[in-house]
Amino acid sequence: MTNQVLNWSSGETATKFCTVPILQDTFVEGPETVSLQLTGASGAALGTPSTATLTILDDDGTGIIQFTSATYTGTEAGGAITITVSRTGGSTGAVTVDYASVTGGTATAGVDYTAVSGTLSWANGETGNKSFTVTPIPDTVTEGSETVILQLSNPTGGATLGTQSTATLTITDSTIIPVITSISPGAGPTSGGTTVTITGLNFSGATSVTFDGLPCTSLTVVSSTTITCVTPAHAAGTVEVVVTTPLGSNVTTGTANDFVYTTGPIVTSLSPTEGNCNGATIVTITGTGFTSSGMTVAFGSVSATFTYISSTQVVAVAPVQGAGTVDVRVTTPGGTSPNTAADDFTCTGTPVPTVTSVSPASGAAGTTVTITGTNFTGVTSVTFGGVAASFTVVSSTQITATVPTGVAAGVVDVRVTNAAGTSANTSADNFTVTSSGTITYTLHRTFTLIVWTGADNKPISQAIGGTQQGTTNVSGLVGAIWLFDPLAQQWRGYFPGSEGVPGANDFTTFRSGTAYFIALRATAPRQVTWNAPAN
Repeated sequence: MTNQVLNWSSGETATKFCTVPILQDTFVEGPETVSLQLTGASGAALGTPSTATLTILDDDGTGIIQFTSATYTGTEAGGAITITVSRTGGSTGAVTVDYASVTGGTATAGVDYTAVSGTLSWANGETGNKSFTVTPIPDTVTEGSETVILQLSNPTGGATLGTQSTATLTITDSTIIPVITSISPGAGPTSGGTTVTITGLNFSGATSVTFDGLPCTSLTVVSSTTITCVTPAHAAGTVEVVVTTPLGSNVTTGTANDFVYTTGPIVTSLSPTEGNCNGATIVTITGTGFTSSGMTVAFGSVSATFTYISSTQVVAVAPVQGAGTVDVRVTTPGGTSPNTAADDFTCTGTPVPTVTSVSPASGAAGTTVTITGTNFTGVTSVTFGGVAASFTVVSSTQITATVPTGVAAGVVDVRVTNAAGTSANTSADNFTVTSSGTITYTLHRTFTLIVWTGADNKPISQAIGGTQQGTTNVSGLVGAIWLFDPLAQQWRGYFPGSEGVPGANDFTTFRSGTAYFIALRATAPRQVTWNAPAN
């Protein structure tokens, strides 16, 4: 027994509290009760009731699982409806329960709502509510309220179902109350004054339109599906728009009835609203709050080149990017334009390629490289450091290419081009050329005519000296190199080993695309294979 004394001063009428300590144990024993009684009032009479019962719920069992209510309600056009399920009377062990919508109601699965089923879980020591949702399917048929029967089953972990293992969800017919499907424009300045067109259903007889509770002025009910009015002033932020008729008001779930107030720029329209995002499509952006300085324009996440025309108009070039719909956002010192349906731009046509990896990431000229990425269908060229490579398009995400000769040793960019443009230069396309490759010539003991296809102005001493990886040193076998000068109508010569002798040589470098006669020494083999550097 616990005895406690409660005291009130003269003139005091405040509520006093007594406390009953609860002792924790691990026994599964169900609810227990404690009788409480007021006695010994001094200077006052005991009122009614003077006794009470304290019920102590046992938390050592596995628990009872049931719906928190026998009935749930929602609106056909109001979006997903949340259904809650509770675990009470114990938290020992992990438990689960299955839920499902079942037959028996007046609503039809797949027509009036999307059928649901699944499992809810509680961890060891966890009580409280879990939830799932049922989503109605809006239509324009007048059919009155309809019901969905929900059922719990198959409790696990020792849990038991409570008395409320079934519940009824009532879906109100949305053909009765107003429904907002869009607002155009979807944003406006905080000063108000924006004329908006509200599109939806059941607008006949509308008595008011409010923006966060503030009345929209100049209200005109154009038809049962269209209303126009002028926005009131409001602080920056997103507000709910509510249309009210004698039959009710629209629900505010979802974003169709949202309107954004902003102190920054606003995009109200684009022209055109779609085009090839290859860096050549011109788009006129109309809106408010544009500035001549400190402004940027982006299509999705890609910055765009633009020209400021006025505070209400900008002309931009749709930047290179893949196909799909992107948001066109204008940013000024006052902020960024809010995202609405008016700023959507659809990139059409062939998307620009992207390179996400090259494998291997290094190798000599002649190495076969697998290029992975996107949008490879219709590729017209592949380059390594700007040098065209032979390639094969394996699929829309894979290309095999050969590292070309003539590309400089070191880190180069692998770029893929199609009709829409060239892949952006990123670290993912880096390839390290370990050797620039070779050119093979067959030289004969007398004179051999070759055309130099290596790097332009390549020093001959390096070309025949075998100083680069994979090349052949033929400097001891070559006696002279001759070049016919068509302008002077005479032969010019180069003699290995005489580079430092004044007047000994008429030229000292190979020129790309030029023909030379190579003369081998008498002591050289009858035939020599010369692996010359390509760069």
